[in-house]
Amino acid sequence: AYDDETRTATFRDVEAEQRNLESRQLWSRARYVGMAAAYHDAGVPFAFASMGVDAKDIHANLREMIGEGLSSDAALAALTTNAASMLGLSDRMGAIRTGMMANLVVTHGSLFNEDTKITMTFVNGHMFEAPASTGRTGSNSPSDR
Repeated sequence: AYDDETRTATFRDVEAEQRNLESRQLWSRARYVGMAAAYHDAGVPFAFASMGVDAKDIHANLREMIGEGLSSDAALAALTTNAASMLGLSDRMGAIRTGMMANLVVTHGSLFNEDTKITMTFVNGHMFEAPASTGRTGSNSPSDR
């Protein structure tokens, strides 16, 4: 961690400043990754969003948070029921029930396992099959059908 003991005597010590910067970055990342578990443990409602996140990083980020103590159930709720509730949309989405929007991801294996393959995605009830080569995301857009 970065504290008074890790500060350099002078800014001219470039190597020491570089080490301090790297230490602060690692500390900040570890704190960030552990926040979801801390919120859950404290009973603070939270949800995940994908806005501004590279789609290929989402599963890895979730696995990292689970690795830092967030349960798979809490991660799934943050993606679904919690997110819908926080947006005031829980009457239409966030759960699998009759009358709800059918936005689903179907996988072969647990959603959060690294080797899990996404087989299909449903968006508002419309199915998109995952390409056989990657299995990670649905393509087959409606315009392709």
